[in-house]
Amino acid sequence: MSVSRILALASAVFLHGCSVEKFYFPIDFSEVEEERASFNITREGDYYFGLVFPHDFEFHSEEERRFFEALSGGVGRKGVPVSLFLEVKKGDKVIFSGTVERSGSDGVIGVALGQEREERTATLRDLKVLKLEKGEYEIEYLNNYAAKELDGIDSYIVVFFYKPKV
Repeated sequence: MSVSRILALASAVFLHGCSVEKFYFPIDFSEVEEERASFNITREGDYYFGLVFPHDFEFHSEEERRFFEALSGGVGRKGVPVSLFLEVKKGDKVIFSGTVERSGSDGVIGVALGQEREERTATLRDLKVLKLEKGEYEIEYLNNYAAKELDGIDSYIVVFFYKPKV
């Protein structure tokens, strides 16, 4: 297990222990792999499921700019597409099960990963918003095909309480 996966899992456990309704689940899009994890919801409501790609750069170099454009697209381009099977269950009840295909960028957010919970900027891709009741949930996710362009890129599924201001 890579250091980034261990830190992400430690972060999720730490955040879970603090009753913060934000969970990170690592995923490696450069390989086809299936993962399972569980999380506990203590607040009923809408929860956002998305993909985050944290980065620590401010486009000081041509390489950083090219990476960002490859990931999120650019003018007239969609970026590196990913196809993800996602299943969310509460006990034996399937809340959502399906394949979600995404490319491009739906925004940028701040994420706090690792034991130090250092704030980092992350490119965001929307997956799904689900209404969840309080309780224990299991998430199963499978990268449907390898995206070699994302080899070595930190990638996570993020789940958090979602109450948009309209």
